[in-house]
Amino acid sequence: MLERKENVVLIDVRTPEEHREAHIPGSFLMPLDTLESVESLPEGSKHVIYCRSGKRSLRAIDILSAKGFKGLVNLEGGIIAWTKAGGQVVSGKGR
Repeated sequence: MLERKENVVLIDVRTPEEHREAHIPGSFLMPLDTLESVESLPEGSKHVIYCRSGKRSLRAIDILSAKGFKGLVNLEGGIIAWTKAGGQVVSGKGR
């Protein structure tokens, strides 16, 4: 499970629709298709990037690394693995 002792920022690179369905509390939405134009990231010493299963987040890390960003970590298995491990999510279902 993710330790929140550090100054960790969670970044969700899924679509806005996926984020509305369910996301990790406190995460920032930065869809993968918008990352080419990103000039800054929310302040934090470590940026944990996640998607549904871990594939888009790896691509996101490639894009952001090429832009010079440091402290990027992939949340292996994405939100699927997070929820299976008992991680909390905010669900937009029923709204």
